[in-house]
Amino acid sequence: MKAKRRPAERNPARTRIRLIAVLIALQSAADCVAGDAVFTNDGQHVYAIGYADNKQVLREINLTEQTSRTISLSQLPPQQPVLGITRSDGDKLFCVTEKNIWTFDPANNRLTKVCGAPKDGRYWRIAYDPQSHTVVVTGSGEKGPLFLYKNGLISVYLRRYDSISSPVFAADGTFFYSQVGDLWSGKIESNEGTYSLTADRYLPLAYLETANTTPAGMGVSDIAPVKDSIYVQLFRMGGSGWGAMFQVPRPPPKEQKASGMGQIAEFELTRWKELLEALKPLGENDRSASLCASPDETRVYYTKDDKDYLITNGQIAELHLTKAAATANAQVSSTEPAAIATDVTPPSDTDIQYGIDVVQKQIAAMSLAISIR
Repeated sequence: MKAKRRPAERNPARTRIRLIAVLIALQSAADCVAGDAVFTNDGQHVYAIGYADNKQVLREINLTEQTSRTISLSQLPPQQPVLGITRSDGDKLFCVTEKNIWTFDPANNRLTKVCGAPKDGRYWRIAYDPQSHTVVVTGSGEKGPLFLYKNGLISVYLRRYDSISSPVFAADGTFFYSQVGDLWSGKIESNEGTYSLTADRYLPLAYLETANTTPAGMGVSDIAPVKDSIYVQLFRMGGSGWGAMFQVPRPPPKEQKASGMGQIAEFELTRWKELLEALKPLGENDRSASLCASPDETRVYYTKDDKDYLITNGQIAELHLTKAAATANAQVSSTEPAAIATDVTPPSDTDIQYGIDVVQKQIAAMSLAISIR
């Protein structure tokens, strides 16, 4: 049964603002969900972006001692929150705000600005490729929307698409991301110094709709690949208020021997159908899950209802952390310019099943397409 949705807004100004919010959401579904997390290279700590007392913080989770402490980010302007965090070759982490790339040193809690945003643009999220030892950022502006950071920005050519979101790399260098709510995978390739993205849709997971109501579509907002699975969170596109988590199979890739476009379509539809039939729902999660996988791809961390969880070889367990008494303050080496705040559509009452039904619809549609081939 579909959830009841609120009627359309009658106030023209509010309607225009919400239309802008929807367009931003379609550009990057994940950016409606504030939150990100990363394992350290030794797999013993998780750093998660969060909030405490309505202020942005980094949560440092010690998995060995089962403790957590809060690192305040109050030195950053409130209009410039940390949007993403990832690993690097060494002990430092990389972070990204709208206008800058930063390093964060857990040893002394210092944030250091290392690179500004592209001309007339901004950043969205950040990821680390353990194979090429390179940091990748998504953004907008001149030569956007995908960049490598190697002592400066290097544009990655992305044909036919203007934006991507939720970037993350698997241990083997496979690049996973969300494109208009669907799950994609591929590789960043280099040819005589020119970088480009070669990828295709791994699995259609978005629920897209149009109606004279507040937005109800859902799409992939967070991704954590492990050896045999990909954990994803689907979240409302164009607002907040509901979401769900799924475990997507990650079998060894099949060799595609199709020669014509019709055979390629049949191959992909069959593959998608098999993956969707094996997809495992993990329940509702209407806040940012902050999904992240350990470097050895044996564990996945996430949050739900202000609780911390660890998935180890497919088994979910709640972390019962002891909170450290002291709260550290991050030291910032420079000050960023303020940015213009964007409107966020407030949550509405809804039935989560309305969003999850997309999986069953996808299976039914692909079964029909295959049956009539």
